Amino acid sequence: MIGDFSTQPDPIVRALEAAAARYAGLHPRFHWYARLKYRMDPCYRAAARHVGRDSFTVDLGTGLGMLPVLLGELGERRRALGVEWDPEKIRCGLHAARGLPDVEMVEGDMHASPLPACDVITLIDVLHYYDADRQRALLGRCRAALRPGGRLLIRETDGARRGGARWTRTVEAWATRLGWNRGPRVCFRPISDLRSDLVALGFRVDEDEVAGRFHPGNVLLIARIAATAETDDTPRSR
Repeated sequence: MIGDFSTQPDPIVRALEAAAARYAGLHPRFHWYARLKYRMDPCYRAAARHVGRDSFTVDLGTGLGMLPVLLGELGERRRALGVEWDPEKIRCGLHAARGLPDVEMVEGDMHASPLPACDVITLIDVLHYYDADRQRALLGRCRAALRPGGRLLIRETDGARRGGARWTRTVEAWATRLGWNRGPRVCFRPISDLRSDLVALGFRVDEDEVAGRFHPGNVLLIARIAATAETDDTPRSR
């Protein structure tokens, strides 16, 4: 008998729950950060929906490796590489990724480490730690690494918005000063400026609001490269 699909659990919800459980055993500040972040930040669910099966994703500035671990739990041959320069966070990501054969974590500098050819690159809350010139240089590196039909997913707080977005920008600034996030500075740019940079690199860009109760003003940019050999623009693996 065919089941009622309307009552079937969302596979991303199941993957979020399984991914959060993988951070058990870490220091409480990392364990609870991951659990609360998965539960309260809509970005992870939104980004996962843009990563197709049989794809290879590189997550730059992966932090605790939360997006690669989520993709590993989703399965269906979604391979993921997390790159992070903070050794303590990499250790947390390695802990969480144990037993996920398609997930790899490496310590490295996203501005200098070689980027492998891939289908998806993600920059989740990363660009604002660098000035506009370094942001553009990093976007250019990403464009060069993406295969035809590839996607670049960027989550940033809109630097032009007022209201609650100011709260998000203030939290990020304090997280940097307190050492939770490592970066030389914070530089929130208007989303319209980031869109212009992406268009100049040949991307077609869409926006998705991913502003939760505790993350006002956040936007997910979905930047696509036109596929040359395929009519379907869903990323494919090697």
